[in-house]
Amino acid sequence: MLANKRIQLDDQEAICSMTNGQFEFMNYQKAILMLFNTALTDSASGVASAEVLLSIMCGSQYHMDLTNFLCFDPDHFVAAISVIYWRQFLSIAPSTFLTAEQIEQLEILWPQLAIKNRY
Repeated sequence: MLANKRIQLDDQEAICSMTNGQFEFMNYQKAILMLFNTALTDSASGVASAEVLLSIMCGSQYHMDLTNFLCFDPDHFVAAISVIYWRQFLSIAPSTFLTAEQIEQLEILWPQLAIKNRY
């Protein structure tokens, strides 16, 4: 049986120990910017980073292939999970931390990620 663990929040960061199988969340803005910069690269982690950001900002137009989480190194995996966590916990979209030009840049760079028909 899994025990509930308390997470102490301090300025949008959760302090946990990775050695005990717990997770340490990254600062929301830092995680968004890390994924954004990676999404500008022509790499597997770039695709996954773009998927996380685009799908969490506009899930009806972009979907995340969860197997693409396997493309992340540990730091980018933590960034992706942190973005998902903080989006839910704070109810603040990642677009708050990106300019309209940056969002457009992602959409232009990754048109193949847009879905034509959701269902």
